[in-house]
Amino acid sequence: MPKLWYVEICDCPLLEALSDGIGNLVSLQQLRLQSCKKLEYLPSRDAIRRLTKLRNLEIEGCPKLEESCNNRSGPNSQWSNISHIPKVKVGGSIIQDLPVGPS
Repeated sequence: MPKLWYVEICDCPLLEALSDGIGNLVSLQQLRLQSCKKLEYLPSRDAIRRLTKLRNLEIEGCPKLEESCNNRSGPNSQWSNISHIPKVKVGGSIIQDLPVGPS
């Protein structure tokens, strides 16, 4: 799916982790995760870094993942996986809003 630019994953109450396979969506620009109560883990850092066009990550209603993304350090922190993404919104609050250069 080389042209897929937007993915929204909603209302998946049993989902605990996103697969590294998401790193194959090379055109992905926006990723929205909503109401996945058990979601705790993003794909590996390497998989997320392959998403070179990803500009916007939004996480809402995923309490475990929200906590680990807001925590910029610590053993369960996901911050190092997402810190390169220009716009990151977690739990309704923008935690990063960097200028975006040309794609």
